[in-house]
Formats: sequence, C-alpha cells, structure tokens
Amino acid sequence: TETGQGGGKLFVNVDPDVLGPAGFGDRIFVAATHVVGFDIIPPQPDRSVDAEPGLAWDRRGGRHNGRVYLVHTLEQKNESDNTDVYVRSSDDNGATWSPGVRVNDDQTVTSQFLPKISLDPTTGKIAIVWYDARNDLGGGGSGDTDGIVNTDAQFWGAFSRDGQTFSRNVQISAGTSNAPDSGNGIDYGDYTGLAYFGGIAHPAWADNSNSTGTNPDGALHQLDVYTAAVAAP
Repeated sequence: TETGQGGGKLFVNVDPDVLGPAGFGDRIFVAATHVVGFDIIPPQPDRSVDAEPGLAWDRRGGRHNGRVYLVHTLEQKNESDNTDVYVRSSDDNGATWSPGVRVNDDQTVTSQFLPKISLDPTTGKIAIVWYDARNDLGGGGSGDTDGIVNTDAQFWGAFSRDGQTFSRNVQISAGTSNAPDSGNGIDYGDYTGLAYFGGIAHPAWADNSNSTGTNPDGALHQLDVYTAAVAAP
C-alpha cells in the first residue's frame, strides 16, 4: 500500500500481489483533506505543509493483525488554518477505510500539522506525534513567543490501542518554538521522526525553544533536533 494526495484529496494505491509482477492497482479514494500540496499556515509560512499521510501496519498476530492505520492532516474549512490530525484504519488491505478519528483533543482553531505514526510491535498500540499551536492564542504565556495567534508550536502526542479511541494528548516538548524566527526558509521542514517499541515512543522533531539550554544559537534562532522517551499510558 502507498499513499498519495492531490487537489486536497487523499488516495491509496494497493499492490494486490505484494511486490509481484502485477504492480499497483487503481488508486482508492480515502478522504477529502482540504490540504493541498503546499498549504501555507501561520506556524509554517515559508515551507508550507501537505496532508503528510503516513501508514503503520499491525503484524503481531493479535486481535487487529493485518490492520493498516493511516494518519493525515485535515483542514476543517479550506484556507482556515484550522488543521487537525486524523487517523483511519483498514482491515481489508486498503480496499475500504474507517471514518476519520480526530486525534488532537484541543478545542481551538489553531494548527496541528506534520503528524507521524508508529506501531509498537510488542503491544500493537499506535503512537502519533505532531506539531501543535493550541497554546498560542496570542495573549502571551508559555505557548506564545511573539504576541501573534497561531505562529508558535509545541510538540504533542497521543496513544491508542485500536485507532478508534485515543489517550489524552500529552505535550512532549518542554518549550515552545517559532519556526519563522529561525530564518532558515524551510521552517520545521517536511517530516518528523518516530520509533515506538516496548511501550516507549521516541519522537524526533525540530525545536528552537532552547528548553534544554544547549542550543548553541540560543532561543528562537536556528532549530536543533530534539528527542524524548515517552511512555504509553
């Protein structure tokens, strides 16, 4: 199975003979995302974002063996900047997909973007991480560095046993970053990283909060790569 997107819509292509000579079949429509290939949002104004679809397979032989999970970004209204992280699943090798389940549990209209998914082969649970501007309401405080709504981001995550219900979201980053302040022209880039094994998730993300005090450029300048060990609840 591979994913693709175009015109704010999400598709998958399924290889029916598992890398045999037949090749991939016709693409299958999954969802309308309203997120085009280069969708500019305030916390990622230079590089922009896409729906950033990602897949994870359950192969551990348990209750959901063979299930494939698909994470993606969805903009609630076109050009609203209110982007959220959604998950869908398929139990028939991508032929049909479940309705989308919203992963981020905030009640704001700020941006959540660049999600990553990973499945723990020891438990079958999934972890999802993403950049999140929920605490940047433009009024100062720990989630706002510049007094402007929806320009700063933190790194957040959530866990699930089945892709239908999720744990309460957890803030993973200790600080708040502002990608435009880095001046690098590509903001947070295109991807994040995530490994999940033995009940511990290990994400990797770009961060210029200097929450560790070890960024050689100081806070809100060049981005460094941060990581953390996050235990599933």
